[in-house]
Amino acid sequence: MGSTRLGWGLAGALLVAVAASGGCTPTEPSRAAQDLCSKDGLMRLVPQLRNADGHFQVPDPTKDLAGFLAAQQGLSNAIEMVLAQTNAAGDPYRAFAGGNAPLTFGARWRAAEIGIQTDGKTISFVNPTFASYGGRSFLDGLRPIDKSNGVFYAIASDGEFPALVYPMPTALPCVNRLVLAADNSVGSWPAPTYALGPAAGGEAFLIANICQDLGKAISVGNQSLLSPNAELFVAFQWADAEDMAAFRTEQKAHRHR
Repeated sequence: MGSTRLGWGLAGALLVAVAASGGCTPTEPSRAAQDLCSKDGLMRLVPQLRNADGHFQVPDPTKDLAGFLAAQQGLSNAIEMVLAQTNAAGDPYRAFAGGNAPLTFGARWRAAEIGIQTDGKTISFVNPTFASYGGRSFLDGLRPIDKSNGVFYAIASDGEFPALVYPMPTALPCVNRLVLAADNSVGSWPAPTYALGPAAGGEAFLIANICQDLGKAISVGNQSLLSPNAELFVAFQWADAEDMAAFRTEQKAHRHR
């Protein structure tokens, strides 16, 4: 009996030693977490984001719906897995310490998306096609709100502000959760919606999002009212940088209007 207790005691001591030595807590970001920080890394993590020429490209849902969905769903799931692993290895009592800075956002964006809508009676596609690719994103004009110290962003369009955006840092330096509120469509970005950048505080280059609008603005006399209208979108938004210039089109993307 005494030898059994001694055996269990030694086994317990070994487990404690392994945990204390870092065997249970990673001391460096995983490879997948690092791959989320660059377009090259994303191509390793999600093969559908690599085109036939070996370059980064969001799949075109007007030509390859299966590839678009695989990329959007695959990247969203990969982010959630990496984030869950990182959170599980962390210490909630130290979550306040050494937090990551939120990403910053440029003003020019392009989009790839699929969308559908219903007014409760009929189902139809939006704008009026099912999918669009490479057109100006409704995020075009995104800018930090004065006096918010970069906490909140607004979309500025023709002197109006159709939506607000809040980027929330996560335990992954290159990943932010995004919350959106649209002014005249009861629109929002539910989870999972993520923005990716090169590092904490870096400029975001890609957003994988889902979107819902629950109303459509209509004019009745001198008033603007919301009419019941449900819309669902699955989308990518990317920063309109020169390395993505080849994917610009004049197709119309959803505008939350």
